[in-house]
Amino acid sequence: AADVIEEGEWPGRYIPIIPVIGKEYNVNGERVWKGIVSNAKDAQRQYNVMRSEQVLTIGLASKAPWIMAEGQDEGYERIWDTANTKNYSRLVYIPKSFDGTLLPPPQRDTTEPAIQAISQAVREAEADIKATTGVPDPALGNLSGKERSGKAIDSLKEQTALGTSHFLENLATVSMQYEAT
Repeated sequence: AADVIEEGEWPGRYIPIIPVIGKEYNVNGERVWKGIVSNAKDAQRQYNVMRSEQVLTIGLASKAPWIMAEGQDEGYERIWDTANTKNYSRLVYIPKSFDGTLLPPPQRDTTEPAIQAISQAVREAEADIKATTGVPDPALGNLSGKERSGKAIDSLKEQTALGTSHFLENLATVSMQYEAT
């Protein structure tokens, strides 16, 4: 953006970047434009963060189902190494002590990451995006059992079209006019 690479005669009145105006506002004497995604930015950011957190949390979840002191599986390593893939009737361990105190037997790691809560946050963010853009599930092709009839589908499509019609109207009456000149 610092150097002129090429110069020449431009055959039109405008640079071929044609804005498609969604909503236009006058805020303290200044023109402000908003598109269909403007109000959904925060919900999209939340969705992105929660999806990343979901992948990270699942990826960092413990894959070792047992916690034991060093040496408690001595002589039984093969059994303990396959305890998550085979159904043994018992798991044998060697009792160990530390400073004269008998250590507890191996225990299952029952720590459960907050995957369910994160997944719920993802669904909420997704619903927020649909609510702020005015584009519900049926308009995206996601239909429930109640929305299977032709009349129900047409009604939902009509609702979406009405909620976002000003964007298409501005495309047709403003942007396409500039493109033609």
